[in-house]
Amino acid sequence: MRDDRAVSTTLGYVLALAISSLLVSGLLVAGGSFVDDERQRVTTDELEVLGGQLAEGYHDADRLASTSGATNASVRVTLTDRAAGSGYTVTVVERSSPSDEPYHYDLVFESNAADASATVTIRTAHEVAETSVSGGPVVVRTVDTDGDGDVDRLRLESTALTPPVTALLPVAPDALMDGGDPT
Repeated sequence: MRDDRAVSTTLGYVLALAISSLLVSGLLVAGGSFVDDERQRVTTDELEVLGGQLAEGYHDADRLASTSGATNASVRVTLTDRAAGSGYTVTVVERSSPSDEPYHYDLVFESNAADASATVTIRTAHEVAETSVSGGPVVVRTVDTDGDGDVDRLRLESTALTPPVTALLPVAPDALMDGGDPT
């Protein structure tokens, strides 16, 4: 006579544990991709808002150059240096040939960490210098490139401060041990 009663209980327990583990891991994988998708969406939304702010700065500088001929004007645009917790880059790309007026440019915002980007198109009466800057506070400047007193170009410049450089001074180990002055 065989006694199988203990085997079926143990087998049932192991199978239930295996199925539960598969279900939990499936939920974690699905939840992880959901979080990644949401992070990308939030980052794209933030980059679009930053793009709108920078576009407004370009329009203000363009309007200043057109109405007052201000050859040395600047418009400060306070952009955050992070979008959804990661840095980003702003690139200005020409969309039309220089003979077309108004000029058309794309302001391309790309996240450094998330796979997210946003593009805002601007139209200006003045040429815009193509450039790329790291995210953070910027200035849109009016520039007279040929010295004739008229604004020829708008230029984007980063005004982000670089972190201060700290120097490590060499300290003699025995100066720290005896409580003396390390210098």
